[in-house]
Amino acid sequence: MNDRHSSANPVLIMIIVIVGFIGVGVWWLESRFDSTVAIVVVGGLFGVVCLVIGYLLNLASTKSTLAAAADFNHDLAGVERYRQAAFKELMRADGHIRVIDAKRIDQIAQQRAGLIVDLERQKQQQPALTWNVDDEGDGDIQEWE
Repeated sequence: MNDRHSSANPVLIMIIVIVGFIGVGVWWLESRFDSTVAIVVVGGLFGVVCLVIGYLLNLASTKSTLAAAADFNHDLAGVERYRQAAFKELMRADGHIRVIDAKRIDQIAQQRAGLIVDLERQKQQQPALTWNVDDEGDGDIQEWE
């Protein structure tokens, strides 16, 4: 418990010193000049302090925004690497599919060529067909091959 109080004491002492310094400064201004001048000077100092605090808050906000944008771009670059790797694998798979399709087409062409050869053999082994035709109806038959 002493650690907590010992860490709070320097902060409390600093706040007391700042408030005391401001109080002594305002008292000196009021004693030397009028109270209106003291209010104007304190108000001006307060305005300057507010501007500095606003500037520092803007810097912190800008830093946070730029850090978020950098993280976003880093993550986007990681996603792009994975997308490119996936696209590469898809193209590789497409190449394999094309090879398989080409082999299948070649196999079908060979089967058809075999069938054509078999049909030619069957035609050569079959006897020629002849037609007996009586064109004029006179009993004269002509044979056609």
